[in-house]
Amino acid sequence: MYSSLRAALASADVIVVDEVGPMELAVPGFREALVEVLRSGKPVVTVFHRRLRSLDPGLYKLLERGCIVWLDEGNRGYLTGLAGEIADALSSEACSDSGGQGYSIYA
Repeated sequence: MYSSLRAALASADVIVVDEVGPMELAVPGFREALVEVLRSGKPVVTVFHRRLRSLDPGLYKLLERGCIVWLDEGNRGYLTGLAGEIADALSSEACSDSGGQGYSIYA
């Protein structure tokens, strides 16, 4: 798992990490690789468990630097409609020289 993050860091323009939760954080090396990705300046989309705020406040603080979108059953349909807009924003960010913070989607 962490080797995939390091490979993405080396070669991807946009990095997507689907599901960061208690089980993933228990994998040796995963947290460290994720922190590397989050500090890289590359656009990142991260789906993380709502308990991450209390489970790992330091990691949550890094995620908080981006845009956090709270996803639940009530707003899932609306946010699905924004997928194109989010993809455009990530594409613009990946193709710019500004190296922004990226997006974090909270699920």
